[in-house]
Amino acid sequence: MIACAPLLLLGLFGATLPAPSVSPALGQETLSQVVSRFSQAWVDGDLEAIGQLVASAGVHITLGGQDYHVLTERQALATIRVLLRQYEGRDFEVTRTSELGGAPSRGISEVAWNAVDRGSGEPVLRTLFIAFILESGSWRVEDLRVLR
Repeated sequence: MIACAPLLLLGLFGATLPAPSVSPALGQETLSQVVSRFSQAWVDGDLEAIGQLVASAGVHITLGGQDYHVLTERQALATIRVLLRQYEGRDFEVTRTSELGGAPSRGISEVAWNAVDRGSGEPVLRTLFIAFILESGSWRVEDLRVLR
C-alpha cells in the first residue's frame, strides 16, 4: 500500500497541475516565437499585430537609410504601412535570433524578407534587423531597421 501512495498522490494532484506555459521558467513566449509572430505579421501586412509588439517607449525605425527617431506605436505603424504598400508576395526567413541578456533583457533578430516591388514587378530582398526589449514579461520591438 505504501508503494501505491505516490501514485495516488500523483493521481490526485496531477489533474490539477497547470499546463506548461510557452516558456516554463518565465511564463512568456520565447524570443524566437515572438520573432516568428512579428515576421509573419510583417509579411501579412498585419499592422494591428505589429502594433501589439511595439515597445511602450516607442520604436526607432530606419527604412532605406532614412532614420525615424523614436516613434509612438501610431507613428511607427503609419511609417511601416507606407513601406508595405510598395510590395506584394512577401515571405520571410529568420536567419538569426539571439538573447543578449542585461537588465532589462534584450534580444536581436535578423530576418530575410523577400517581396516583389509593386511598381516594377522586380523581386527584392531586404534584411530586417529587429531589436527587442523584455517588458513586463513580454518581448517588444524597440528598434527596426530595413536594410538593402
